Amino acid sequence: MEETGYDVEIGNFIEKFSSYCISETNECRHGIGYFYSVSLNSKICEKIEEDHELLWLESKDCINNLFLEHQSWAVAKALKINI
Repeated sequence: MEETGYDVEIGNFIEKFSSYCISETNECRHGIGYFYSVSLNSKICEKIEEDHELLWLESKDCINNLFLEHQSWAVAKALKINI
């Protein structure tokens, strides 16, 4: 189950990627992500995290609006889009 209350099926491993960034509190952070493809199945309960919201975006909008560079890179790689 994912934080939004949906059952998910974890698919193929995409990549491990990391990047450095300055956080919203002005601290240097090293973000490390392990990225997998997933299938979103049925909603099985209410969302667990109140500050999480499932939001559907066009692929390019998703890539351009993610906060961390390595997240954008992983979405582009999964969709085979050059950014």
